[in-house]
Amino acid sequence: MDYHKTKVNNKHSGLKHILHMILCCGFPMVIIGFLPLITKLNPSAGATIAKILPFLCPVMMFLMVTMMIRNNKKSSCCESKYND
Repeated sequence: MDYHKTKVNNKHSGLKHILHMILCCGFPMVIIGFLPLITKLNPSAGATIAKILPFLCPVMMFLMVTMMIRNNKKSSCCESKYND
């Protein structure tokens, strides 16, 4: 079994990971940028969003990690058969 050959043949997309990170980290930053405008238009909605916002990134990161783990279990390296 050649570990390095199986690692190279793994179809892992870095672009998908980058897009998830942009979504998880960028989306809360965009909301922070628009928070003064939201508060000016509707103060109660702005207060609610301001209370939820600190928890948005950790929740989204948790969801991202669970999706990554679920996808890794579908295409596990142990499921393939090797000719030794």
